[in-house]
Amino acid sequence: MNGLSGATQQKIKLARASQAIVCRWAEQTSKGNMWDDIVPAILEMACNPESARSKAPAAQKGVQRHLAKKMAILRDPLR
Repeated sequence: MNGLSGATQQKIKLARASQAIVCRWAEQTSKGNMWDDIVPAILEMACNPESARSKAPAAQKGVQRHLAKKMAILRDPLR
């Protein structure tokens, strides 16, 4: 294990332009709850790949902005 949460790993994958599903709710790490939400999302992407591809760049930019903010918070204390 690398110590990163599943959500963090998915955000990193998305920021690197890898395929990923990013969950945005408190239950995202509760395995029993997340599958109820992930399966429909996967089916939607599989059935509408063009729509999924068109949404990916905006999602990637959002994740990159989010990670940049987090890194900025850490930058000064770590110097």
